[in-house]
Amino acid sequence: MATPATRKNTAAVNYDITIQNIESTTLICKSARCEQAAIAKHLGQILPAVFQHVTTAGIEMVGPPTTIYQEWGPGVVTIQAGIPVVPGAEGHEEFEVVVFEAGPAAVTIHTGSYDGLGDAYAAVEQYLRQVGRKPNGPVREVYLTDPGEVPNPEDWKTQIIWPVEA
Repeated sequence: MATPATRKNTAAVNYDITIQNIESTTLICKSARCEQAAIAKHLGQILPAVFQHVTTAGIEMVGPPTTIYQEWGPGVVTIQAGIPVVPGAEGHEEFEVVVFEAGPAAVTIHTGSYDGLGDAYAAVEQYLRQVGRKPNGPVREVYLTDPGEVPNPEDWKTQIIWPVEA
């Protein structure tokens, strides 16, 4: 499976990567297929729309915004971006419900600009090879800091969750 690891790597960074049992997660999200260079533009449109839908519908949010990389191909990517919500929430029109089952995943935190996320993906891929684990599902980025509240990109924190075979 091709992955977001092909993003621009900006520096050698050490990551603390662990295998964790991730709980089941329900998201209200919206999908897009776009060029890799346009991911930020699409996220800038999708996430506010999902947030607006969730708050207007009175759905309880239970976590920070998340992007799922369903497909990562040469030049083009399919993403689902959304908000974790309480189980049982329902989608509406262009907003879909996606449920990730509980299970093991390689997890790390990237600190810095989104342009440097390729370093985190490369580190996780290397770690998985070293420990003999195989990916098992799409990668998720969980945006732990809000750029609107934390303007310095060097202080942004993004959690990478990559499901692995049990």
